[in-house]
Parts: sequence; structure tokens; C-alpha cells
Amino acid sequence: MKGFNILSAFLSIMVLTLLIVHPALAADKLIIDKKDVIVPEKEKVENVVVLGNDAEISGHVKVGVIVVNGDLTMNKTAVVGGPVIVIGGHVHQEKGARISEHLITVNLNDPMQNSFIFGGFLYLFTWGIRLAFSIILVIGTVLLGIILKRITFRHEELLLKRPGKTFIIGFMASLALTTLCTLLALTIIGIPVALLVFVASALSFFIGLLVFSKELGKQLKFMDGKPEWLKLLFGSALAVSMINFPVVGSVCLLLLIWFSLGIAMTWLFSKPLFERKKSKNSD
Repeated sequence: MKGFNILSAFLSIMVLTLLIVHPALAADKLIIDKKDVIVPEKEKVENVVVLGNDAEISGHVKVGVIVVNGDLTMNKTAVVGGPVIVIGGHVHQEKGARISEHLITVNLNDPMQNSFIFGGFLYLFTWGIRLAFSIILVIGTVLLGIILKRITFRHEELLLKRPGKTFIIGFMASLALTTLCTLLALTIIGIPVALLVFVASALSFFIGLLVFSKELGKQLKFMDGKPEWLKLLFGSALAVSMINFPVVGSVCLLLLIWFSLGIAMTWLFSKPLFERKKSKNSD
């Protein structure tokens, strides 16, 4: 599960890189260049997003263009199907260049102010990713709890009373799975297997979060007598809020990952931990 944490951080960095740092997304390929971005004539791309460099467009951009701390040159053959936004730079547009939507330029002529604007956008973008991730965790945990509402966790109390053993099992399993996924990812044939391991690890994380949130919801006094799904909702929201704390949240997330993987490993290599609740109408 440590691999899950590392992969999540890697994917977040990749998203930030693709949306902010030097990308031009083509229709059938990804162009990333640390130099100026140039879209030749007769070439079609989806988006152009450039940071700290200039961009020159002679071809067709389907969605839009964003340039931060750089100049934008639009030649007469340029066609942009969406908005054009330039922050901290200038726009040079030849006669004949077409823009389907608005052209927005913000040039404060002050590098410090431009940096503040960019920092604000980056903060809002990062905050949006964290918010979306938190909502997915809460909703996913509640939905999983509803789906598994007729399944009870037999050794739940044992695992919660002996969390140290569970954490150790999860830690060792995370090292093993990280090594396995790394080796599998080195070969094309092993990539699908690595993806399956990642999906299984993500599922075990949700199960661990479910167990932790369920127990946390039971400890809330004002939730006495409330439906189980509501207890789970408050418990998962509280658990996710703990994860979002700076520094401490990362430690909580890592411990929760180890705890979740420890539960999964215990389930796989011991007696069945899950049993279906007997129906009241059964004989």
C-alpha cells in the first residue's frame, strides 16, 4: 500500500505538470518541451498550456490556449476554438488569426505580482484536487458500507485492539507490493498485473477506511440512535479531515494505508473475517 501512496503523489505531480508546466496536448500525442512551444501550420492540438516560455501558434487549437509569464504569437493561419488567456505576457496577433471565444490578457508589469497570481491559481488548483479526492473518499466509503451492510467483520474488535500487529503486517505487505509492482512495471506484459495489484490495494484501502470510519462514528455521542450509514458518513468525513491536515495528515494517511493493507492481508491468510448476517426471516 506504500506504493499506492507513492503512486498517488506521482499522479498528482503528473496532473500538475500536464496542466501547468510546459504542455501542449496533441490529438494523438503529448508534446512536452522546456523550450518555447510551437504549433506548426496544419497541425491540430487539443490544448496549449505554457508556463514561463513563449508560444507560437500557426495551426489549429481545438479547446484553448493558456500562457503564463510568456508571450503569445498567433500567425495568420492560427485558429483557436476556445478562449485565449495570457497572464504576465503580451499577445501578437496577425491579421487573419481566428479566436472563437474571448481573448483575456493580464499583464501587471511586475514579476512579483505575476508570481502571486500564479501562486493563487496553483493553490486553488491544488485545493480543488484535495477537495475532490476527499469527496471521493467519503462517498466511496459510505457506498461501500451500504453495499456491505449485510456483511459483518468478525475480527473487527481484535484488529482494533491490536493495531500494532495490523500496522506491521500492512507495512511489510506494502514493501512487498511496491517491489512487486516495480518489477512488473518493467515489462509490458507485467503492466496489467501491476494495475490489478493497484486496484486490489485501492479496494483494501477503502475497506480499511470503512472499518476505521465505522468505529469512529460509533464513538461520537451525538450519533447515538442514528442510522448506521449516517454514523459512517460522519466517521469517514472526520477521518478524511484528519488526512487533510498538513504534515500530520500525511502520517495519518500512511498509517491508514498500512492499517487497511494489514486488514486485507489478515483476511487473505487467516480464517474468513467476513460472514454474512443471518436474515431475521431465516429458520
